[in-house]
Amino acid sequence: MKKYEAVFILEIRKVEDEGKAFTEEFGAMIKEWGGELEEAIPMGRRQFAREINKRKGGLYWNYIFTCTAEKIDALKNIFRLDDRVLRNMIINYDKPEMEEELEVEAEVEAEVKAEVKAEVKAEVKAEVEAEVKAEVKAEVKEEVKEETAD
Repeated sequence: MKKYEAVFILEIRKVEDEGKAFTEEFGAMIKEWGGELEEAIPMGRRQFAREINKRKGGLYWNYIFTCTAEKIDALKNIFRLDDRVLRNMIINYDKPEMEEELEVEAEVEAEVKAEVKAEVKAEVKAEVEAEVKAEVKAEVKEEVKEETAD
């Protein structure tokens, strides 16, 4: 079985409860065919750039599911004829690996930053100690000179 992603634009006037019943129906259909609905993400109401069937907006839903390749054509045909669906798109789901790479990169960057910060802190501390030591040494020299001058 392959993993797929489907985006549906539902007609606002024909769908009640913001598409939750449609989602349950879609999930039941996928499960009946031996697949699994992994995620159902409501994307909310959106206005169209151009009207679709004289409608100015719709409800967007994004589904991530597993199913056999043969059932995808059946899904497309079923929802092509459904009045509640204005548009749908079903594609192979490939989660971008860049997100995972970015997360790992961010973790490594945070670790390196912490190490560098510790090193810089130690260097600054050593510099401050050296400056303080030099100041104290200069003060002590002046005190000794004053004592020997008396």
